[in-house]
Amino acid sequence: MRLSKVVSALAAVCITLSAIPMGVSSLSAVPTISGETSRTRKEITLSNGTKTGAMYTNIKLSGTYGNNRELNIADADLSNTNLSLEVINHGTYMTSSRTLTNGVNEYNSANPGKQILAAVNGDLWMTAYHNHSGVMKKGLSVTRGAMFIDGEVWATQQTDQENIEATNAEKGHPTGYKYAFGVTKDNQPLLGSPQIQLELRIGARTVYADGVNRLPATNSIMVYNHRIASSNYALDDAYEVVVTIDKAANIPVEGSISGSITAIYEPNSATRPSLAEKNTIVLTARGTRIADIKKYCTVGKTVTLNTTITDALGKTDMWKNVDDAMGGHMTVFDDGVGTDYTDTTAYPAAPVGYKD
Repeated sequence: MRLSKVVSALAAVCITLSAIPMGVSSLSAVPTISGETSRTRKEITLSNGTKTGAMYTNIKLSGTYGNNRELNIADADLSNTNLSLEVINHGTYMTSSRTLTNGVNEYNSANPGKQILAAVNGDLWMTAYHNHSGVMKKGLSVTRGAMFIDGEVWATQQTDQENIEATNAEKGHPTGYKYAFGVTKDNQPLLGSPQIQLELRIGARTVYADGVNRLPATNSIMVYNHRIASSNYALDDAYEVVVTIDKAANIPVEGSISGSITAIYEPNSATRPSLAEKNTIVLTARGTRIADIKKYCTVGKTVTLNTTITDALGKTDMWKNVDDAMGGHMTVFDDGVGTDYTDTTAYPAAPVGYKD
């Protein structure tokens, strides 16, 4: 799967080492690439010379792909339980901006029992084509695919509503499947298009939301928590409901969280709710979806958010056990079969995948 270039490194897929591996056998060498002029391949070692079992290959190319092209490849055998694949976020929020190097250094400092051996930027982020002033007061750079960290939903995948007011060729078109590369709690990698169903129980009523930590798009109900930013910058026509949870309002891949409505912001309110509080979620409705929740919401009423995951590629059972996942823009191979991906544009990109 191809993880497209990110202007600012916001999230990354990492190979991490949690202890000193013993008796590790590395994967076989990377096959020869057409146009290859040179390559180096070596095992990644710690600063004290300790071998890790993870391998690094550098390949220089010319000809078909143009001169001075370069591939940097990290590979590892995940049957070595000292190694893991993880998604990390840089900074306080999903929208926080860090260089990849700073993100790696921050992670290593915060996790003294682990060390990142290799890292790459993740996902293709939605920018001015979608988050312009016709959609919100200030831009939010959110993922296109799903983003899960430690079994928690940081973002669901891009929604159709986000394309209604796009300024590029996506305007008015369905978003289609957005793929993600994930890792289960058992360290098993997987590829899919995970869909999170968001059931809101407001008192005795059931309403379905469109996404978690997405853009506050027209004709949608979005669920927000402290993971995205301090504000969703919704336009003044939004109807917003603050639900206070009795614990951290982390949204599980599968499960539920409950709380009580503590504030309601009508359209054209002088202020908007903050997302900085870690024990609240905010329901933001716009356009035709306002009527779907407004008639049920009163201060003090109980709200329960139930989440269920499915996979559009048919690997739902594995995705129910997912721990981390990072979105990508398109697939190149799925179960060993090539897809219809044909783009030959010279474009910096980061593929990630796994062998059988």
